[in-house]
Amino acid sequence: MRKKLLFVGIILAIVLGADLLIGAVSKSAIVNVKDVGVNQTNTVQALFKRKADLLILGPSTANHHFDCQILKDSLGMTCYNAGRDGQNIIYNAMVLDAFLTRCTPKMVVVDVGSSSLSDVWMSALNDFNCYYGVLKPVDDILDSIGTPIDRIKRLSGIYRYNKTWEWLLNAKMAKEVADLDGYRPMPVNADTHFAAKVQRSQFKIDQKCLHYLNHIVQTCQKNNIRLILTHSPSLIIGKGNFVPELQTYVTKKGLEFYNWNGDTTYTNHPELFYDMTHLNQEGAKVFTKEFLKRITNTNHTDSLE
Repeated sequence: MRKKLLFVGIILAIVLGADLLIGAVSKSAIVNVKDVGVNQTNTVQALFKRKADLLILGPSTANHHFDCQILKDSLGMTCYNAGRDGQNIIYNAMVLDAFLTRCTPKMVVVDVGSSSLSDVWMSALNDFNCYYGVLKPVDDILDSIGTPIDRIKRLSGIYRYNKTWEWLLNAKMAKEVADLDGYRPMPVNADTHFAAKVQRSQFKIDQKCLHYLNHIVQTCQKNNIRLILTHSPSLIIGKGNFVPELQTYVTKKGLEFYNWNGDTTYTNHPELFYDMTHLNQEGAKVFTKEFLKRITNTNHTDSLE
């Protein structure tokens, strides 16, 4: 019996040792990974590294639509684009809280769409398990949206990092380093033709997303940060209830909101798009310059319905 217990103890010690070693090595590799312009390395920069006067938040539309160089040249402010594909407003709150441990931005821009505030991308938050254990604001939000079992699982290095080694290896082997401050332009594709279409869908806000949207608003107000919400151009013209509900929210909160839903500057010019929902790099230049013009106006609400 003693031999069996000893054997089990040895196996458990080996597993625990391996888990701790994997956790320590992977954590170090993530924190020190170079920025090669992919989602994961952009996230490392946004959560743990960068400082900026202007912080861009949102999903892929933010990441591909806001040209940081144009913003920096026009505003005379440092800028970082922390948008990430397929992530909702909870990720935006996580980045903002993490940013505030290093600096206080003068301006925060949050690009929102219906998916940003609904539950459709909720499972994608599991992508951030690998960043657990580095910074308290990140841990706090992951713990708040997970179950007690999720918290226990995240204590294991093998569990946290089991989907990270491939992208870490690719980043390690990459020869080029990203230098666009998080912005990732989409190429111009002259061979693809698009046409705008109307979408009539019913939107229902997720209560966790609403909580963290309120959190962003309150955090910016508390820290005297100028907060701007945008709904950037798309060839899918929303005729459902999302834009009216968002307009009601920003009016109630007294927020700046700039809305390009159905703007013919874009819907009549599909050559500015990479696909139905993302501008290409030429479209992003047009949009960023127009965004700059709008934020210099005194009227802080805008609706193009």
